[in-house]
Amino acid sequence: MEWTERRIRVEGSLELWALLFMKVLAQQLVQRGYNGKRISHPRNGGLYVYEQGC
Repeated sequence: MEWTERRIRVEGSLELWALLFMKVLAQQLVQRGYNGKRISHPRNGGLYVYEQGC
């Protein structure tokens, strides 16, 4: 496997984990009483604001 192919695989894996982390984090915030926009497809560089008990 070439270096570029390995790099693409690693970068793709990191993106997948980042998306999964954002979804789990949003779920946990909602469970703990925070309100904010639901994240179905997180955008790169997007700002997500959650406020407690609004």
